[in-house]
Amino acid sequence: MTLSLKATEYCPRSPEERIEGICVLLPLQERSGWVFLIARCHKQTADAEMLFQLLSDQIHRLADSFGSEANAQHRFEQFLGALNETLAQNVRDGRWSVPIEQFDAVLGIACDKQMFLSGTGDLTALFLHRKPSQRYQVFNLFHSIQSEQSLPTWEKAFAVVLDGDLHEGDVFSISNIDLQRALAVDELNAILTTLPPSGATEKIRQYFPLKTALLLIVLKVQDVSAQNKNEQQATLKTDVSIQHFKSQEEETRELLADQTPKLKTLLTVIKIRTKKFAEKEIWKFIWRWVRRSAKKSVKTSRHLMTKEGRLELQTNFQRIVRSFTHMDRSKKYLLGGIAAVVVVLIVSISLFSSSRARSRDEQAYQQKIDVITDQMERATGAVIYKDENQARSLFVNAANLIDQLPSNTEERVQKINDLKIEIQKSMDDIRHLVNVPNPALLGDLSSVTDGIFGQSFVKVGSDVYVFATDGRVYQLDRTQKVFKPASVQEINARVSLSASVDKDKVFSLNENNIVSQFIKDESVQKPISLEQIEGKWIDLLAYANRLYVLTQTEADGQVYRYGRSGDGFGAPAKWITSKTSSLKDARSFTIDGTVFVLMKNGKITRFVSGSEVGWETGIVDPPITNATDIWTDTDSAYLYVLEPDTKRLVVFNKDTGAFVVQYSSDAFQNLTDVIVDEPGYTIYLLSGSKLYSIAPSHIAR
Repeated sequence: MTLSLKATEYCPRSPEERIEGICVLLPLQERSGWVFLIARCHKQTADAEMLFQLLSDQIHRLADSFGSEANAQHRFEQFLGALNETLAQNVRDGRWSVPIEQFDAVLGIACDKQMFLSGTGDLTALFLHRKPSQRYQVFNLFHSIQSEQSLPTWEKAFAVVLDGDLHEGDVFSISNIDLQRALAVDELNAILTTLPPSGATEKIRQYFPLKTALLLIVLKVQDVSAQNKNEQQATLKTDVSIQHFKSQEEETRELLADQTPKLKTLLTVIKIRTKKFAEKEIWKFIWRWVRRSAKKSVKTSRHLMTKEGRLELQTNFQRIVRSFTHMDRSKKYLLGGIAAVVVVLIVSISLFSSSRARSRDEQAYQQKIDVITDQMERATGAVIYKDENQARSLFVNAANLIDQLPSNTEERVQKINDLKIEIQKSMDDIRHLVNVPNPALLGDLSSVTDGIFGQSFVKVGSDVYVFATDGRVYQLDRTQKVFKPASVQEINARVSLSASVDKDKVFSLNENNIVSQFIKDESVQKPISLEQIEGKWIDLLAYANRLYVLTQTEADGQVYRYGRSGDGFGAPAKWITSKTSSLKDARSFTIDGTVFVLMKNGKITRFVSGSEVGWETGIVDPPITNATDIWTDTDSAYLYVLEPDTKRLVVFNKDTGAFVVQYSSDAFQNLTDVIVDEPGYTIYLLSGSKLYSIAPSHIAR
C-alpha cells in the first residue's frame, strides 16, 4: 500500500473578503508530506503583523530545511523549541505587545504516515479517522491541546505536542471557524470524506458569506496504488469501446458524404490526413514541397522574363477570364465558396497561431510579474520585522528583475513605471529619506542683483543675514520675501567662506585667511587683526567669546583658538592636543562644548577637551562622499551634515551617532550652509541665490 497526502489551503482571495490572521501550507520537497500553520489575533495591529511575519518565516525555514533523512518527530520538537525561544526573546525585547490570550495558532507536520501537531488558544482541528468498518470517528484535536495546556505564556507559547499515525482515508482539517457549528455535522463529514481536499475547501467556502474571514486547510490520506488500479479498471479498451466505434462511424460518414465545400468536412480531411504522417515525415514532406516550389518559381520567373513567356502569361490570363465569364452561375458560386473557405481557413489558422503566441507571451510575462511581486512582498515583510538589510537586498533584486521586463506595449511600460515607483518609495522608507518636493522659499538674492549667490548666513534673533559672492551682506525681508543690502562693499572685502554669530556679534571668514566683523548699526564689515597661523583657513566659529579656526595643511588639520584680549583677540593656541585620526580632508566643524570635525567622506571625529574620543556615525544609504558643512548647538540633540552633490541634509543623533533621517529636494541646488531653529521647528538652507526653509519631521512638536 502506497499512501499519498493530498492537501489544500483556503485564504481570502478577493478584495471583499476580510483578512484575519495567516494561513500557510507548504510541501516538503524531499519528502511526501506537508507543513502547515493557521494563526490569528483578536485585534489586527502592526504588532500582530510582525508576529505573523515571524511565524511565516519560521515555517518556510522548516519546510526548506526538512531533509530526506530527517526524523520528523525530532525535527518538529527542535523546531518548536527554537520557535518558542524566538517568540519569547522578541517579547522580552519589546518588538511587539500582543497578549497571549488574544493569540490563537495551530501548526504541524504530516509525513511518513505520521502527523505531529501543536497549538495555543482556541481554533478548530478536526481529525476524521476511517475505521475498518469504513465508518468515521471524529475528534477535535484542539480539545486535547487545551486540556493538556496550562495557562499559556510567551515564554513557551507552544507547550503541547500531539502525535499520531495516519491511515488510508483519514482526513484532517484546521480552521479559524468552528465548522461543526456552522455546518450540519453529517453534511460536513460527507464533504470532507467524499471530496478531494480542493473540492472540500471550495464547497465549505460556499456556506459562508463573502466577507467572512475564512482560513482553512484540508489534508487527506489516499492509497495511490488503489487509486491507479481503479482508474485503470474504469478505462475502457479502445478497440472495443462504444465511443471508439461511434467516432469511427462518424468519421466514415463524413468521408463518404456528398463532396460539397463544407468547412467542417475540409477540416476533418485535413486532420485525418495529418495523422498519417509522423513528425519526421511531415518535415521531410514540407522540405521537399518548399524545394520543388522554389525551383519551379525560379524557372517560371526566368520564363516570364522572355517575350514568349510574357505573351504566354497574357494568353493564359485571357483564357481564364473567358472561361470564368462563360461559366455557369452555379459553378461560379461553387468556386467563390471554395475561395471563401480557403481564405477563412488561412485567416483562422493565422489568428489561432497569433493568439497562442500572445497567450504564451502573456503567461511568461505574468510569471515574471509574480516573481517580482513575491520579492517585494517578502521585502515588505522584512521591513515590518525590522530587517532592513534583508529588505534592501530583496528590493534590489526586484528592481533588477523589473529592468528585464518587456516593454513592447503601453500597458507594460506603465506597469514597469508603477513597480519602479513603488520600489523607490519603499527604498526611501528604508533609507529614512524624506523628499521635500516644494520647500518654502524665503527669499532670492537674484531679485536684487543677477549673478550673485549666497556663501554663508547667520541668524541673529529673528533676523537673517546672508554673505554673498559680491562681498556684501544682505538682510532678509520676511514680509516681502526679498533681500536688502545690509552692508556697503569695502575694497578689501572678499568672498565669505563661513559666518558665525556669538552674542549678537557676527564674524565671517573670507578668502586669503581674512576674518571680518559685521557691524549691523554701521552697515560695514571691518577686518580683524589676527595672528596668522600655518595652513589654509577653511572654517570659522565664534563660541563663548572666542574664535575657533579650522585649518588645513597637506599633511594634517588643526583647530586653533583665539581668546579675547582687550578689544581684540590674543595669540592662537592649538586646541586639539591628542588624536589618532587625520584631519587633512576636514571640510567643516561645529562646537557644542565638544568639537565635531567633518571629513569629506562624511566621517565625523569628536573631540572632548582637546582629545579625540571614540564615536562613530551610523550607516547612511547612499553613503556620503562629498560632505561640505556640519551644524549643531548646545541645545540640539542632533548633528546636521550637508552634501550638495546629492542635494540632501543628513541628520545624526549626537549622543549615539545613530543615523536618523535625510532630507532631499530637487530644489536644493548648490547647497552651501544650514542653520536649524529646533524650538521654531524650522531648518534654514542656503541654496545658490535662494534661502529655503523646511519643517523637520524628526523633531516632535
